[in-house]
Amino acid sequence: MFEAVLICMLLEIFCFCPFIIVFSTLYFWQSFARGSFGRQRFIELRANVRATTIQRIVRGWLARRRYNKVRRGIIKLQAHVRRHAAKKELKRLKVDGCFFALIFIL
Repeated sequence: MFEAVLICMLLEIFCFCPFIIVFSTLYFWQSFARGSFGRQRFIELRANVRATTIQRIVRGWLARRRYNKVRRGIIKLQAHVRRHAAKKELKRLKVDGCFFALIFIL
């Protein structure tokens, strides 16, 4: 009786053994493939992050440069308008004779 049970156990192990070998081999190759794909994806992702960072920095620099150029133009235009208004006011004061009023105030 004991020998029959032992023989059955050995047969089960030997019949089951190829499945274990195949399963462990497939498991190894699956983990290898997933690791390889994961490493490739990580490298591509890191390269994309670097490219995105460079693009972000360059776009920000270009936007600041355009903004400052427009700002300087607006400041120059404002200075011209104020100078023109001041000259016009001075001319009006001279013509009206109010320029002498400033002398009495001083």
